[in-house]
Amino acid sequence: MPVVATPIESGSESLWVTVGIGDGYFVTRLYSDSWTNADDDKKLAALVTAQRDIEYCPDFVFTSDDKSDPSTEMQYAVCEQALTRLLDPDLDLRKTLQAQGVSFADIVKEQYLSNAAGRPALNPRVFDILNAYTSDRKKISSITTVRKEAPTT
Repeated sequence: MPVVATPIESGSESLWVTVGIGDGYFVTRLYSDSWTNADDDKKLAALVTAQRDIEYCPDFVFTSDDKSDPSTEMQYAVCEQALTRLLDPDLDLRKTLQAQGVSFADIVKEQYLSNAAGRPALNPRVFDILNAYTSDRKKISSITTVRKEAPTT
């Protein structure tokens, strides 16, 4: 099933991925039982949350054109992040602990990076998929070209 890049409206947000597109993506994705077993409301919530995670991440730059006509890569990244959200419902709790300065949770044997407190917890695949949308793109797009005038004779 091909992925069609057509955003849908949900409240005031334009979503990059519908539940149907997500279902199509996960048909060929190994270990996606968390997606398959979720009901449509939970899938939609995971997609909305995943898109927000990605949009709020300072590592990525999306133009208004990107957002109104999302690429297949943007949709795949949202699907991967939605799966991450479904697999690990404690992501927000961990981020809250980090924001409070917790660097080690002995009970669960987790250690947190001190510089990750204000950043969204993104699946590493998201970074791989969205490599073309990194903040380096902003630097490139902000460079203005200088037009050479033809010499006058």
